[in-house]
Amino acid sequence: MSYDLFLSHLDHGALADAPRAAVLDVLARYPYEGPDEFGFYVVTIDDQGYTIEFSARGLDGSSPFQTCAFHLRGSFGEKTIEFIYDIARAGRFIVFNPQGGGATALFPPSVTPDDLAGNFKDGERANVGSAGELHAHLTGSIANWQAFRDQVVSKLPGGDT
Repeated sequence: MSYDLFLSHLDHGALADAPRAAVLDVLARYPYEGPDEFGFYVVTIDDQGYTIEFSARGLDGSSPFQTCAFHLRGSFGEKTIEFIYDIARAGRFIVFNPQGGGATALFPPSVTPDDLAGNFKDGERANVGSAGELHAHLTGSIANWQAFRDQVVSKLPGGDT
């Protein structure tokens, strides 16, 4: 069970190739394994050994690279959000939060608003200019997801959060 964020590189509303080199530069700042045969990377975020799954088929040049995703199962600390923001900014991606909930239901924060504004009608996006702003926009849906996850896990045999 994971909290997922999907990123797309759009040009006038259509998927387009994202800048691989810039995304690879961000990825290179972290210890990682991958990609596997499905384009998944396991990225170590901090000294405690916390890892996240980063799905980025085509980042290695084997196919078009237009989208990627993060599959988070635990920590949403500062370093995790910073990594997500840095990848989004480097790839000029729009972040979609499928968990939604309240003000964030279909939430596409634009991390490069001047370049990406043409992909949305006025009022359909939230401009995010820092990792802190991204975290603030996601806080409500993260808390809702964590509460749901904890409820599900507690009902499993031997379940414990």
